[in-house]
Amino acid sequence: MIKRLFISVAVILLSFNLVSQVADAKGELDKPVIRIGEQSVFRMSVTAPEDAKVEWPLIGDTIVREIEILKKSPIDTTTSDGVSKYVEDITITSFDSGYYAIPPFEFKVKFSDGTERIIETEALLYEVHTVDIDTTADIKFIKPIADVPVKFSEVIPYIEWTLIIAAVVAGIFFLVRYLKKRKKQYGSITRPKVVIPPHRAALDALYALEKEKLWQSGEVKEYYFRITSILREYISGQFGFEAVEMVTDDIFRELHRTGKCKQEDIDSAKQLFELSDLVKFAKHQPEAEEHGKTLEKAYDFVNSSYKYFMELKKQEEMKTAEEQRKSTETTEGGKNVQ
Repeated sequence: MIKRLFISVAVILLSFNLVSQVADAKGELDKPVIRIGEQSVFRMSVTAPEDAKVEWPLIGDTIVREIEILKKSPIDTTTSDGVSKYVEDITITSFDSGYYAIPPFEFKVKFSDGTERIIETEALLYEVHTVDIDTTADIKFIKPIADVPVKFSEVIPYIEWTLIIAAVVAGIFFLVRYLKKRKKQYGSITRPKVVIPPHRAALDALYALEKEKLWQSGEVKEYYFRITSILREYISGQFGFEAVEMVTDDIFRELHRTGKCKQEDIDSAKQLFELSDLVKFAKHQPEAEEHGKTLEKAYDFVNSSYKYFMELKKQEEMKTAEEQRKSTETTEGGKNVQ
């Protein structure tokens, strides 16, 4: 009795395990026979336990060379009583007549107990026929294009768009004409161009260079190049000759010739330029303290030379004013004598 009971329990457990590992794949065609260019739906479905994992086959743009895939639906999943069903619809067509086999597609099913199974759909036959032609019927020529009368309702949209475009063009024309008239009447309003004095531009550029900390980051050559470039621009703007493209000796020879810069400022700036030339062309490496002193010399040269330049300019203006006053007095005195 106990032996029979044991056998019954074993059979029940084995049956439950087999049921839990049941999986099936199926392929169906809604229209297995079509004419060229018509469409069919190839449905693939898999039934497996809910806790199993199903690996779907990868399908490209064709099933076989003659059968093209037009569209694939997302894989739809439904679950009931511990069993899941997966369905995918693939829309297919063919443009070659004949009989074609849709091959089996394989699915890998991984069960919860760690076992795996390969299941596959059955092969299907796909028939593609050409369009039937009645060879006994008479040949009919193509009918000529029929003249269809134009209705007024069909013309209205064209009239409306023509009026809208004409209104826009007219609006643009009158707007341009109005703006030209106002410009002629009041003149164009332009903001005056702000001119920064050479010394102010040079001081701002030196201050910006100081903030960049070039020599502190190892860019010594660039540091000295920038200092002399700023001073060249300043000399050109302040003293009226093109120092930007001139070599060092020519710059200070011309600066001395103008007589508008003190000799001590010329000497100091020349030393700065000569040191910069050594760094740029002879790969000279000054001491760290020289970097800061060079920048101070540049500041001092701009401030001192500008101050001296303005003093000379003021003296020249006073001299000119005095000469004009004397000339006026002489003219008025001559008139009185007469």
